[in-house]
Amino acid sequence: MLHSSKRGLWLATILVVAVAVGDAAVPPAKQVAIVGGILVDVTNRGHSSNDIADSVVLIEGEKIVAAGPSSEIKIPSNFARIDARGKFLVPGLIDGFGALRNQDFANAYLYDGVTTVYVGSILPGGGGDGEVKVLRSASPTPRLFLGAPMTGYSEEGADPSDKPMASHRLHDRRLSNEQLIARIDRLAEQGYRGVTISYDIWPDQVDVIVAETKRVGLATLGELGFTSYPYGIRAGINVLLRNDQYQMELAPAAAKLAFADSQQAGAAYH
Repeated sequence: MLHSSKRGLWLATILVVAVAVGDAAVPPAKQVAIVGGILVDVTNRGHSSNDIADSVVLIEGEKIVAAGPSSEIKIPSNFARIDARGKFLVPGLIDGFGALRNQDFANAYLYDGVTTVYVGSILPGGGGDGEVKVLRSASPTPRLFLGAPMTGYSEEGADPSDKPMASHRLHDRRLSNEQLIARIDRLAEQGYRGVTISYDIWPDQVDVIVAETKRVGLATLGELGFTSYPYGIRAGINVLLRNDQYQMELAPAAAKLAFADSQQAGAAYH
């Protein structure tokens, strides 16, 4: 039983990665003790002083069953041991917008301590930011969370970038609120963990999408075009995908003027 004083540390290290012990080979056992490493406590946003210099972490199957100082944690005789002296044990890292195309991707993630990867998928033939090929059967592998595209005009999430945006915006039929909600509910039922809100989503559609994804527990990533980035922030989108040109609208006025001046200077130079 974990001591109550260490409960916060245990929760913080629930995704502890065996790769953190460096070159040590992980025994193919279901009961493992990682011994002697410095167990890093990431509570208080990294300002904790509760790291444990000589720690023991007991793992059964996919669960951490005990973690704490070696003086307090008894190691059962049937547990395989990994010597982590001189190493750090840290929570598993999460890649919030990655790719998992082949086994080499999975191996590289695990080597670097990434235990969860969120992959935004797109339809075959694609467009937009996302992955067509996702390897779901990698072994070993980080935990895979899949995202899906969310566009303002297609119930399947089809990307509209193969046509002029002005024509798309003026002449195509937008999805209704009911259609947006139905797509989100289908994705949740299929096991998706988030949606990428495309550039052809309108502000009122953003409001509907954010409300429904919150209700069913999906994350929202925004690559906005028809909706401004400030509006997306106020609406509650979880993550904005990086695009320097789009994000200038978030900059202070002085920064915008400096950017405009640099653009003009560059044009004059060429």
